[in-house]
Amino acid sequence: MGKINNINQMIMLEMRDRKQKIMKELELLQVEVPNDFKFSDTFNHFQKVKNQVYVYVTPEWYGNWKVQAYERGTVEMCSLEAAIKWDTVKKSGISEKEMIEKHKENIVKLFKLADNWLDKYGDNAEKMKEDIFHPFHIKGWKGRDITLMNIYSGQKIDY
Repeated sequence: MGKINNINQMIMLEMRDRKQKIMKELELLQVEVPNDFKFSDTFNHFQKVKNQVYVYVTPEWYGNWKVQAYERGTVEMCSLEAAIKWDTVKKSGISEKEMIEKHKENIVKLFKLADNWLDKYGDNAEKMKEDIFHPFHIKGWKGRDITLMNIYSGQKIDY
């Protein structure tokens, strides 16, 4: 179809099928989902598993996305969570073109963060409690809105 040209084009993707809308947004933003992430038609998210941990990258409404990690075999709330917020991008004072690019970067950042969590904790889920993205981290949860947080440079997550 081509590249996304304006914010309204991205936000107003009016399609009845949720998966179709998600895939169209990613296509317009030119975001490539890593091959090893599988899309769940039931839950409308991308998922991946490594040993003790599974992750979800979930598009929410109004341009918001989140990544969550869970320990396998438990029915607890997520062990790790980080989110990006479209409103944060809109309020950042950058141009519309820069907002679209930032949104693309943030979605990519969530997939990279998910992979990072699997690499770090896939063999030791108990260690997730020490991560700053654990909702009950001793110094406070840092994942509420990572839209403007610089944790990804090049090929490496660093926080």
